[in-house]
Amino acid sequence: MGFFLGILNMLAFIIILGVGLATIVFVPALIYAAPYFIWLGNEQNHGRLKERDKHGVLQDLKYATKLYAYWLTGKKPTD
Repeated sequence: MGFFLGILNMLAFIIILGVGLATIVFVPALIYAAPYFIWLGNEQNHGRLKERDKHGVLQDLKYATKLYAYWLTGKKPTD
């Protein structure tokens, strides 16, 4: 009986640790990329930027960084 409780405790710890790490990583990334997603949706509603429909999360974060650099410095991005 003690063996199964130990396994259950270890499983609960792993699940809690995974949820905590995912929260630490993905919530700030979502907050960082939210203005980019709003801007992208607005541009796509106007018929622009159709080629950026299907990208992964990391690629979207890269584009968000380029957009924020453009907004802050006023320089056009090279890509």
